[in-house]
Amino acid sequence: MLKRIVPIVLLGLCVFGERSAAQQPPVSVLLDNVREFANQVVGFAGDTRISGSWVDSVLKNARQTIEAVDKALAAGVPATRTVSLQGDKTMTLSEIKAMCEGVAKVAIKSAIKAAFLRAREG
Repeated sequence: MLKRIVPIVLLGLCVFGERSAAQQPPVSVLLDNVREFANQVVGFAGDTRISGSWVDSVLKNARQTIEAVDKALAAGVPATRTVSLQGDKTMTLSEIKAMCEGVAKVAIKSAIKAAFLRAREG
């Protein structure tokens, strides 16, 4: 009985192991996702204030970019891998993540300041 169970278990492990590896998207797709979302955020890098009409969009794109970077890193892409962004800008994955975190902080501060000023006036 044990002679029959062991090969079946090993076969099952091989089949399921290949499926999980096959579901991992290629690195090019992961980096394209990073590029797509980061291009929406890179224009706000270095800003000290973000207009209230842009805050929601910037926060959404920054979050999506960070998630895309985390997926790429989890798939084994090194943090030093560079990605070309619009405006002939090249950044590593870690630089892109740091940029998005900084832009998100500026967006949040801008939204809080705008809300405070509206409350103060009203």
